[in-house]
Amino acid sequence: MLSSGGEKLTAMGYKERVIYALVFLFPIAGVSVGHWFSAMFVILVLMSLWELPRNRRSSSLSKSEDIWLACCVGFLGSFLISALANGWDDGQAKSLGVDIRFLLVVPLYLMLQRFPKAGRYLLMGCAIAAITLAAQSVYDKLILGLPRAEGCYSPNLLGPVAALVAVWLVVGREFLPRLKWILPFLVMGAVYAVVMSGSRGGYLGLLAMVIVCVIVISKGYQRLIALCMVGLIVVGGYFGSAMVKERVDTAVHEAVGYWTAENRDELPLGSISWRFEIWTVATKAFLESPIVGVGSRHYDIYSKKYADLGEINPAAVSDGHAHSAYFEVLMSRGILGLIFFAGVLFYPLYIFASTYRASPATALLGISLVVGYAAFSLTDHSTFNMGNFASIFLLCMSLFLIWHLDLIKQEES
Repeated sequence: MLSSGGEKLTAMGYKERVIYALVFLFPIAGVSVGHWFSAMFVILVLMSLWELPRNRRSSSLSKSEDIWLACCVGFLGSFLISALANGWDDGQAKSLGVDIRFLLVVPLYLMLQRFPKAGRYLLMGCAIAAITLAAQSVYDKLILGLPRAEGCYSPNLLGPVAALVAVWLVVGREFLPRLKWILPFLVMGAVYAVVMSGSRGGYLGLLAMVIVCVIVISKGYQRLIALCMVGLIVVGGYFGSAMVKERVDTAVHEAVGYWTAENRDELPLGSISWRFEIWTVATKAFLESPIVGVGSRHYDIYSKKYADLGEINPAAVSDGHAHSAYFEVLMSRGILGLIFFAGVLFYPLYIFASTYRASPATALLGISLVVGYAAFSLTDHSTFNMGNFASIFLLCMSLFLIWHLDLIKQEES
């Protein structure tokens, strides 16, 4: 029995601890167990639905939060409109399992708003996740001898997640004072995982996040010096890592070969040149239905059509999606979907940038998430079309946005 001065564990206290524990475990278990990112998201959503009446009464959303959540709901709406316009089929049913998350983020956000400190627990979890990512990369490369570190899912998830973890540990270091002596090693471990993943999206995202953070943080000549240092590190990484050099050289060689080829229809397609043909398919399909698109998971229909007409390389028929979130949204949902997609991804950037001075650290956490996903999405459709990636973005964006706006309110009061 607790003494009168002891801490009383009320029902609210238990729930608070459960939420903090789940958020803490989100990055750790997510990189350790397949599909845990989605499973964690679903668990938190179910909790939020149970508490929805209470959360609605106690919520006080700002105008900016209303707009972002409306963009999320609108993104789901663009999927439904496109699906109904093009005919509902098995592909639409499969896509709904991912797209419904853009509606479910609303009750999740309302619940998390009552626990603004949850973002700090996400950062703590990232510290442990950095160790896990590094250990997985060492195991995959040095023990199993795999060509690329895969982790529990794939290199294309391992690389981007490791890049996010590395940047968040740096920009959020003031919230992890007890780890200040080991933080550099944790960051290096996460960066090592990015390198060993061989994920070009991870490379591009990490570079983009670092450059943007340097530009935002530094001023005047310090900014120039910092950017020069980043450039030297990039050059050093290129010449110092066989993995990075091979992946970059292959991308450049394929791009040059594709754009200088006289007959692209007979050109052997590699990873990059293959994407160029796929994006050609997506563009042609978009032009057939520019407003609402041609529907989700219909890439194979249109790629076969254009291949039969001799308009694309037949090798581009072998895939089921556009390999870029931007082209995927443009093809499947048209201009309507692209507008809401831009709102979901880039409107938070406006919020964080316009309030940066009020809470720089949390603003940088949100800015880096936006920049990272914007870069990952260039060559990967998974960021907003696969459950794990969508769950990471929606949960982390909710946590960072709530945390950031709460700190601003505290500062103003």
